[in-house]
Amino acid sequence: MDAEEATVIKARSFSPVWLLPIFALILAAWMVGRELMSHGPLISVEFQSAEGIEAGKTKIKSRSVEIGVVEDVKLSEDFDHAVIYARVEKDFEALLRKDSQIWIVKPRIDNNGISGMGTLLSGAYLNLLPGKDADYSKEFIGLEVPPLIPETSEGLRILLTSDNANGVGIGNPANYKGFRVGKIETAAFNEKTRRFEYQVFIEREYADLVCTSTRFWNESGIRFDLGAEGVSIQTGSLESMISGGVSFDVPEGVGPGNPCEHGQEYELFESYQDMIDQPYLHFAEYILLFDTSVRGLRKGAPVEYRGIQVGSVVNVSMDYLPEDAAYQARSNPVPVLIRVDPGRFRYGDNPEAVEITRKLMYERVEMGMRAMLSTGSLITGGMYVAVDYFEDVEPAIIGKLGEYETIPTISTGIAQIERQVTDLLEKLNALRLKKTVEELEETLVSTRSFVESAKTTFAKLDVILEDEDTQELTGSVNEATLELQKVLEGFSPDSGFYRTLNEALDEIQKASENIEKYTNTLNSKPNSLIFSGSQSPDPEPEVE
Repeated sequence: MDAEEATVIKARSFSPVWLLPIFALILAAWMVGRELMSHGPLISVEFQSAEGIEAGKTKIKSRSVEIGVVEDVKLSEDFDHAVIYARVEKDFEALLRKDSQIWIVKPRIDNNGISGMGTLLSGAYLNLLPGKDADYSKEFIGLEVPPLIPETSEGLRILLTSDNANGVGIGNPANYKGFRVGKIETAAFNEKTRRFEYQVFIEREYADLVCTSTRFWNESGIRFDLGAEGVSIQTGSLESMISGGVSFDVPEGVGPGNPCEHGQEYELFESYQDMIDQPYLHFAEYILLFDTSVRGLRKGAPVEYRGIQVGSVVNVSMDYLPEDAAYQARSNPVPVLIRVDPGRFRYGDNPEAVEITRKLMYERVEMGMRAMLSTGSLITGGMYVAVDYFEDVEPAIIGKLGEYETIPTISTGIAQIERQVTDLLEKLNALRLKKTVEELEETLVSTRSFVESAKTTFAKLDVILEDEDTQELTGSVNEATLELQKVLEGFSPDSGFYRTLNEALDEIQKASENIEKYTNTLNSKPNSLIFSGSQSPDPEPEVE
């Protein structure tokens, strides 16, 4: 029997059974891909603290619209800050610009009031303010404080710098003539320049009020000032008095400037008075050397020419003196640094005006202009520097002291009076006043004794006058006086006795003249009493 051949049947290469798992796998891949495609980017935001943020719960919003959720919260590699990872939906990816701002919204109480109270129930969330930069970014540094004014807001942003904080802070108003036109956005201390810096935002409709001639000053609280003019009180608006703020304006006498640019820097004056005292940007500085006391002369005191302010005092310090024997020999004069403002002379507020002022100062000093100290207020003792022309002064020119030029000074006013009083006291000390005072005391004692004796005498005289015998004696004296008056009437020029007496006196006068002649003759010729007549001269022998 022959062996049967096996029939070989080829199996199918693909079984329909596999269609179902393959379809399921494709569907799953498509769903995963779609899910991945629908997911937006994962961004990272750095904060100093992630307080109130929870992964999977905390939302990220923009203009109160939910655009994502926080997926994770971690510490940075150096443990210095917190990093929040949030997933932003694909539809809102265009909001992620390089200048976009993100901050945590939570309950806050600050100068601007109370905010974020709605998060007490819903919880804190991240708020994103989209920027305008063309560059895309997924890494951000969060703001610890919500921005007062968005960076995208239209307006003018400038920088104010100051040596002191003086109560100015974020959110304080920026006022123009008492009207609020902006806010202080940021406040920081620059360690390199050692100055405080404030970024101020001026609203778009008021941006034209700021120019290169604008001056800013601190308007916080109430300021009392004791100066050469006396006591002054400065106050701002009620809001600035309570919370602080700044004001700006163009000072009177300063010409209009050019339009202001974004980011331009300005000096923040400590007060309105400080701004008025030094409203100009360009000035010429000089050193004054005084040999008298400068007590009462303070920084900011005015420099006046015949009552008109032309500058101000910058500083009073011995540091300006060099270690030179020539200056030591002058009894250590006190140096005072002043500045002269060309703008006050209508020369302009620019470098060219400073050079004109310096040239004119040379001519004026040669013509007799000098600087002196004057008292501005007898109540406060405040002093100021006065410059004027004086006659009979020694010729002088502008000198040099280090990097500064010097203007000659003279001593007048109170200093001169003090010197005169000192000289008078020295002369009085040189007198023998002690002996004079002792003699005067002896004279006063003698006078006092005389007065006491006089009082006693007058008292006794009163007793005598009150006696009846004295009164009768007074009557007798009156009768004798009447009799004497009658006798004296006989000696009147019209009486016969007076004429007889005059004739007798004439005869006596003639006899007296004869006696005087006779006496003179006896004195010159004693023998005339024996020999009468003239005598011939004695004969003189002839010479052969």
